[in-house]
Amino acid sequence: MPNSTVYIGDLISQEERRSYISINNNEISSIYVSFAGLCSWLALFISLYSVVQHFHHFHKPYLQKYIIRIIWMIPIYSINAWLALKFSSLTIYFDTLRECYEAFVLYSFMKYLTNYLYREMNIDKENNAIEIKPPVKHLFPFNLIWAPLDGGYSFLYLSRHCILQYIAIRPLTTFIALVSEISGIYYNGTYSLDETYIYLLIINNISQMTALYFLTLFYLSFKEELSSMKPFPKFVCIKFVIFITFFQSCIISFLINKGFIIKDSSLNNKRSTIDTYLQDLLICYEMLIASIAHLWAFSHQPFINLSMENSGRCYSFMRVLDFSDERTDLTDHVHQIYSRLRIFMKNRRRRNNGEHQQVDHDYEVLIPLSTTSSSKYQNSD
Repeated sequence: MPNSTVYIGDLISQEERRSYISINNNEISSIYVSFAGLCSWLALFISLYSVVQHFHHFHKPYLQKYIIRIIWMIPIYSINAWLALKFSSLTIYFDTLRECYEAFVLYSFMKYLTNYLYREMNIDKENNAIEIKPPVKHLFPFNLIWAPLDGGYSFLYLSRHCILQYIAIRPLTTFIALVSEISGIYYNGTYSLDETYIYLLIINNISQMTALYFLTLFYLSFKEELSSMKPFPKFVCIKFVIFITFFQSCIISFLINKGFIIKDSSLNNKRSTIDTYLQDLLICYEMLIASIAHLWAFSHQPFINLSMENSGRCYSFMRVLDFSDERTDLTDHVHQIYSRLRIFMKNRRRRNNGEHQQVDHDYEVLIPLSTTSSSKYQNSD
């Protein structure tokens, strides 16, 4: 007896099937974007609540101004990604803002930790606790090939420099990506040596991993001194937002490039690729989780002190917008790197000329900085 079962797919022509799939993709896309918008706005309101509470109990500007900057990363990421979903033609501009702020957050977290050590723990006044720190071992597998780093102020300055380099490099590569996209030579997700994407991806990857690596070493080195402020959940929150969002973008681009995810121009009606669409969609969902985690990890509760008079709202707001410390540190970073590169090139010329006795070996160590002292952190707000 012949099989009398008839599948619906057999009754639909190829053209009708494509139309049917396209309609459903658009409907699904609309639902996803609407839910992403809901998550983004919820993340914004949760973050605003946390920021307002810190402003209301703004008793320690040298810590709280960095906390507020870190928390503000959540609405910047979430609303940025949602706007990119709604206005796909402007995605590159939204991404530029998000990626630049990413580097700024890493620096703010480092300043938050160092200020806590100096201002709350008085670590530089108690038996010279920083200077007697033992050498810092590298993480596996780098500890197999590299000797431990000098401890003390030398390691502190090195960590600061390795995070500052990301603040200098990330905006520059982001600007190059923006110009390349406008010029039509960027091609996000394309691993062609003829396009700029692959080169910027490598530079950003190395720069970010260096910053995160030394931030991890700094945390492990001062974990005991920082234990009273419960640094682990804060550290995880920072790494979750920055590390996950960056590498999920790379993974999505790789999967699309290898054909595991099929591009569909019907998504969001105007999109020719799905990589940025999926990235922005996931960020909207993830930032809702991150906002709740940040509300707990960077709570305002430790700063509640009813015996102290609250700072004025205008004063608190202006302290958060004071970027003089960032400008000074970044300028000093560029100056120190430039000075030591000049020494390196001068020594190289001397070696080539056979003047070995005049070679200055200080170029081998880019830190500690002779122009920086711990008093800067003591007086920094």
